[in-house]
Amino acid sequence: RRRPGHSLMSFSDPVFLFLFLPSCLIAFHALRQRDWVLLTLSLCFYAWGEPALVWVMIGSIVVNFLLGRRIALTRARPAVARAWLAAGVTLNLCLLVTFKYLSFLLGMLGELAPPFAGWSAKETGMPSLLGVSFFTFQAMSYLVDVYRGDYEAERNLTRFALFKVFFPQLISGP
Repeated sequence: RRRPGHSLMSFSDPVFLFLFLPSCLIAFHALRQRDWVLLTLSLCFYAWGEPALVWVMIGSIVVNFLLGRRIALTRARPAVARAWLAAGVTLNLCLLVTFKYLSFLLGMLGELAPPFAGWSAKETGMPSLLGVSFFTFQAMSYLVDVYRGDYEAERNLTRFALFKVFFPQLISGP
């Protein structure tokens, strides 16, 4: 059972150490589709904190994968590639603001405009998105690297998804 106020499985949690990690190791070595095993287990790990927000993470993965491909395909037309990059950065920043800074911004709005006093993200039911800063800046960095030609856009969605959600890096940060 989860302790009150602790919705995230940590690396020192007994459930992680004695159930999740051994299951990961066994599945990784027993099954042939290792990328799928790691991706599935990483999404399960992510879902441990806030199951409904796994869909936000999956949406971010798909959108950034497609944007990276589009930027790579239009690199010969710099203005078009730059527009795709701008769209990607804008979408990622919107995600970051929504899930990390919304409460702060609503609080500031309440301070500046008394009719909005008392508004907060908690009152709107907005849950916190685990690792949102890390995976958002990671996605923007990826898009910029593809735009600059430093790296090719990933062609395999599974590998890109694993790059974004691999559980050991996601909550520990860069």
